[in-house]
This record gives sequence, structure tokens and C-alpha cells, in this order.
Amino acid sequence: MKPWSFMPPHFVAIVVVYCGFIYYLSSRSSFPFEAPFPLFDKLVHMCLFGGLSATVALGLHRAQRRYSALALVIVPAAFSTLYGLTDEAHQLFVVSRTFAVGDLIADAFGATLAALLVLSVEGHGRAAGRLEETHRR
Repeated sequence: MKPWSFMPPHFVAIVVVYCGFIYYLSSRSSFPFEAPFPLFDKLVHMCLFGGLSATVALGLHRAQRRYSALALVIVPAAFSTLYGLTDEAHQLFVVSRTFAVGDLIADAFGATLAALLVLSVEGHGRAAGRLEETHRR
């Protein structure tokens, strides 16, 4: 088995950079502008962690290894949610930031929704078909 069979290396790099971007944002003491409507911060959390989950999910879909449909949703959603947990813990050490369970729930919801969306767009069979085609050559 090749060392990068779980996910192509460029997707791993994108995930690392994306996590770094989230870390940078959570290191800021305040949001750069006023929230335009109530719960705007929850929408931002859903989008940021949904994007992280979608990136992981796309990487798994492009992998040389075949994953079950369940794994194609759970792995990206769990990774993104766990990163969200570390992000919330990190904010305990940033001036004027706090650990917010509501933010973590928004992270998990956005991550799960994005992984399901990628699965519905990419399909489970398409990735399996590419794998079989590669083995025939």
C-alpha cells in the first residue's frame, strides 16, 4: 500500500493550510467587522468548518483507497468537529475570546452537512469505479 493512499498529498497540504487559517482567525481578539444579523457568528462557524470537512471529504473521494459511504461522511465530519473542539479550547487563551458550546455545535452541523453534500455530489460509486479502472491497467 502506498503511503499516501488514504488521501492525495496535495489535499493533505490544503487541509493543513486550511487548519492554519482557522487557527489564525481564532487567534484574533475580535471579528474584523460588526455582525450584520443575530447568530452571524454561527453561520461563519458552519461555513468555515463545513469548508474544512468538504476539503477532507474531497480528498478521501480522490484517494487510491476505497471508503464506505459511512466513512466518507463520518471521517471528515469527525475530523472537522474535533478540530473545532481544539479551536474552542485555543480560544480560552485568547484575550476577549471564550469556549462556546454553541460554536462547537455549529462547527459539527456545518461539517456534517458539507460531508453529506460532497457524498451526494461525488457519489460513492464513482470513486469505486475509478479504483477498479486503476487496477485493470
